[in-house]
Amino acid sequence: MIGFLGELVFELIFEGIIEISRSSRVPKTIRYTTITIICSFYIFVIGLFAFIGIDLLRNNNILGGIVVSIFAILFFVMSVMAFRKVYMLKNT
Repeated sequence: MIGFLGELVFELIFEGIIEISRSSRVPKTIRYTTITIICSFYIFVIGLFAFIGIDLLRNNNILGGIVVSIFAILFFVMSVMAFRKVYMLKNT
């Protein structure tokens, strides 16, 4: 129950930050700050998965290291695609 509520609160906050960063009515400094926060979060998570994957490969857990590394690469690719879709391409 606590996990569900935590996830719900985190999702509401994160969606709010994304909507703030997309709104043209919000000043540019606040929008750029929120975009920086979002990108920093994604970079941290991807870096954490990459670090865990490399650490698993060093500790002779080849299969686990490969799976986690592939997950990190796919998460990176999907994050770049989502960033381009939300911020780079002009939606009408």
